Amino acid sequence: GEPEGVMGDDENRSATQPSSKIINLNVGGTVFATSRETLAAAGDSFFSSLISEHFKQQRDQNNNLFIDRDPKLFASVLNFLRSQCTYLSVDKCNRAKLQSLLAEAEFYAVVPLMEEVQRQLDELDEEDKKREAERSRKKIHKAFAPSRPSRQSSQSSDTSTETPPAAPDAEGQREEEEDEADGEGLESTPLTQGRYVERTHAGLISDAARHMDMDF
Repeated sequence: GEPEGVMGDDENRSATQPSSKIINLNVGGTVFATSRETLAAAGDSFFSSLISEHFKQQRDQNNNLFIDRDPKLFASVLNFLRSQCTYLSVDKCNRAKLQSLLAEAEFYAVVPLMEEVQRQLDELDEEDKKREAERSRKKIHKAFAPSRPSRQSSQSSDTSTETPPAAPDAEGQREEEEDEADGEGLESTPLTQGRYVERTHAGLISDAARHMDMDF
């Protein structure tokens, strides 16, 4: 019989035989369990060669197929295969993550994944171009827009340009005061409607008496 702990040839070949439905993959120290159907979802790729009988396989101490790649990124690759190449389980706004995943997709030769990741990167590039164009438009608009004076400076300008009232003419003012003095005690007659004035009866009597003294 065989020594204890040593696998027979049939058990060693079980991971690569068509009858093996479950395949354990050690990717960068993390073991993933998947199926042949999942690995074959991408068509002709690294995984289709991996599960063939003619691929030279590297195994770990537990007889798992070993792949020396990033296990975190491989999880995204495997999830894409599990969704039949329809769902990308990464942050589509993370450019660095997408670029790293693109490198993994190229290594594993998963063409549908390569195309999907590249499409996401192209969309990010297009969004960056739109944002840059909008920033440039705002800068140009700001550079050529007419400057608006502040409210405080506008008020001070209005105050400084305001014309002060003209000082009254001294001679004209004196004439107005004399006219007002002469007009005291006089009233407008109804017939002249204020155009002509006549003296009061007392004033007329006084003038008549003075003339009488001069004649006699």
